[in-house]
Amino acid sequence: MKYKQLSFILAILLVLSALFNLYQWQKFNNLENEYTDLLQSINKISYKVSLLISFGNGTRIWFNNTRIPIGWSLFNLTYYLTEGNMQFTATQWGPFITSILSVSQYDNRYWLWYYWDPSAHEWLPGEVGAADYYLKDNDIIAWCLCEWGETP
Repeated sequence: MKYKQLSFILAILLVLSALFNLYQWQKFNNLENEYTDLLQSINKISYKVSLLISFGNGTRIWFNNTRIPIGWSLFNLTYYLTEGNMQFTATQWGPFITSILSVSQYDNRYWLWYYWDPSAHEWLPGEVGAADYYLKDNDIIAWCLCEWGETP
């Protein structure tokens, strides 16, 4: 008699466990679908970019796959990622960056920006000021404290 009761209780526990696992699996699938839908919505209004800050002494900081609103400039991105820890001089061509993360330009070393050209597999110098370069999806950008002609 005890074995029948024990078998019955174990069978009930097995059914309850299976139902619980089915519920959790269904909940996981629903969350995964919601996540996919949300990511598709976010992709319509934002870009993913990566930024390298190279201090010219071997120290490098990467900010990979940073999600930003469409329409942001390199200046906006730099200000955001450094939490405003940057300095610049206003010029007729836009802001000229003089310090990033409390590291200032000196001698013949300036904060210059570059973009990664995936087809050429090389860093190319920015052709406009940071405030005039509007980021594109999957851009890879670098700030380098270096002399003109050096690359990150």
